[in-house]
Formats: sequence, C-alpha cells, structure tokens
Amino acid sequence: VAAQSRDGRRTWRTFPMPSDDPDLGYGRIAISATDPDRIVWAVQGNENTPVYFSRDAGHTWQEAQGLPRGAIGQVAVQGILERGLR
Repeated sequence: VAAQSRDGRRTWRTFPMPSDDPDLGYGRIAISATDPDRIVWAVQGNENTPVYFSRDAGHTWQEAQGLPRGAIGQVAVQGILERGLR
C-alpha cells in the first residue's frame, strides 16, 4: 500500500497497489506536481514487469502503453507524466 498527502503531510490517504501480485508491491512512485490525481507506479520486478498509471489518485490503474516491459526508473516515470499518462 502507498499513501499521498495533499495538505503538507498533516493527513495521508492510502491508495491500493496496481496489482494483487505480492511480488509487484514495491518500486518507484511519482505523483504529478500539477495534478496530484496522476500517479505512476514503476513496479520493480523482472524484465516482464509493467509500469502502471492512474488518473484518479490510485483508485484505478492501467498498464502504460508504449514502454517496454521492465522499464523502471526515473526516466520512464518522468516520461509518462510528461506525455499525459497514455
């Protein structure tokens, strides 16, 4: 589980992982500075691990399109945020 604060860390709201697979529960998370509902979760795993994104603050998740599976890291996360989470 992960959490997000929108009031300077006074309160936190948790959001679910993009997958129920326990092996995909950690990785890198990025939240857009201009739209906090946009989140990217670059799950750490193996060469077949997808990158997920949410447009609704983590209520629902989709696999990012146009990235090779296993693409994890700041470049992938930043690119998804800049391209508008396709």
